[in-house]
Order: sequence, then C-alpha cells, then structure tokens
Amino acid sequence: MKKHDVFLFFLPAAAGFLVLVFAIFFFFQLLAFEKAYREDAEKNLRQETELVARILEPMLDSGKIQEAIAFCRDFK
Repeated sequence: MKKHDVFLFFLPAAAGFLVLVFAIFFFFQLLAFEKAYREDAEKNLRQETELVARILEPMLDSGKIQEAIAFCRDFK
C-alpha cells in the first residue's frame, strides 16, 4: 500500500475509534448524573418529609386537627 492509502484507511478508523471512546465516556457520565440526581431528589424528599412532620406533630399533639388539615391542604 502506498503511504497516502494507509493514511486514508486509518484516518476514518481512528475517527470511529474516538467516537466510540467518547460515546462510552458519555454513557458512564450519564449514569453518574442520573445517580446523583436521584440521590439529590431522595435527600430533598426526606428533608421535606421531616419538615412537615416537625410542623404537624405539635399541632396533632395539642389537638388542633383543623389547623393540621388546613396546613396539609395549603402545603405546596
């Protein structure tokens, strides 16, 4: 093979290899992002649940059922 034929053969092969490598990196980064997003959403949900429990517990202990119902209705 001539020198320019070897170059023209390996150039697309190298480009394809780079695309494959970057696709694999992208896939692993996407998985890491999804995991971090889910952990953050779980943490936020846990914090909001604890906050609502801290607000509602004194209301329910003191018998203020209507206030607790109104709080739950208006909570966003």
